[in-house]
Amino acid sequence: MKVTFYNLLEFIKKFEFFLKDKILFGLFVVLFMAGCNPEKISPPLIGGIVPTSGSIFGGNLVTISGSGFASGALVTIGTTSCNVVNINSSQITCTSTANAPGSYDISVINRNRQSAKLAIAYTYRIPPIVTSVSPSSGFATGSTAVTISGSGFNAGATASFGGTSCSSLTVLNPTTITCTTAAHAAGFINIVITNTDAQVGTGISAYKYVSAPTVTSVAANAGALAGGSVVTISGSGFLAGAMASFGGSLCTALTVVNPTTITCTTAAHAAGLINVVVTNTDTQFGTGLSTFTYQAAPTVTSVAPTSGFAIGSTAVTITGSGFIAGATASFGGSLCTVLTVVNPTTITCTTAAHAA
Repeated sequence: MKVTFYNLLEFIKKFEFFLKDKILFGLFVVLFMAGCNPEKISPPLIGGIVPTSGSIFGGNLVTISGSGFASGALVTIGTTSCNVVNINSSQITCTSTANAPGSYDISVINRNRQSAKLAIAYTYRIPPIVTSVSPSSGFATGSTAVTISGSGFNAGATASFGGTSCSSLTVLNPTTITCTTAAHAAGFINIVITNTDAQVGTGISAYKYVSAPTVTSVAANAGALAGGSVVTISGSGFLAGAMASFGGSLCTALTVVNPTTITCTTAAHAAGLINVVVTNTDTQFGTGLSTFTYQAAPTVTSVAPTSGFAIGSTAVTITGSGFIAGATASFGGSLCTVLTVVNPTTITCTTAAHAA
């Protein structure tokens, strides 16, 4: 039978009325102890803890290893309790509570008041804080070098942009991190700094991934070699301050109407089919391949028939070069009707009335 001295005392009190006689009482104790092995409770011993630091706001699980831990033991970090969630003779797991920044002793106190202490074993740290990032936007394709500013950054900290890890990361000091963004879908994202003690700091919507602009069409899609054609460029992702070039020649009088529309005036250029390139202020660009044609002024070489009624209504064929879709024709200042640009060298239309 294995009992404690406390069990023995409780038994004696319970059956005291049987043990009034001192001789019987002494004999009872001798016989009782002869058949017992009183429990020896070893004092607790702390071997180590994991982790060795956590948030000043508490809530961190702390695991204490050692020996002699008894059920009902209390744990303190400094003078603040660590709430025990699991315990056995060699390990205690507890949840830290809030405390001021600094390093503290950890103590384990068994119910019999035996205790153990590990000096300066746990440090309460201020979690990292993200205040800004520069630049605050970059390519959706990634590879943007950024500087993250804040406080509480530890050596070995990591950074993620929208859940994607930042590469080439350097913790310059507790307030500055530099790294290079990875690719990510366009939009505002959170920046998360995670210290080696698992504490995190979040910059909410602190960075914007921006897609490169796209060019889908240009209207009109052709113009004179001398330039001066007012055009509308349609697409997506156009930023205020964007530029547009036609075959390498910058468009003038440019207005970014909205993220999908730009208006401008073409510059002079040699004849031919050219690319239209829109470049945003972040240097990303989008190209509309062969979306505009510089054309020489049209020439008229002949018309058949060469004469017709003064009342008009004569069907004619105009021959020449450089005719484009949407061209108009006039006879003596009177517009030809039912006009068709058959091809760049042929137009058919019907004459209007005119004086002889």
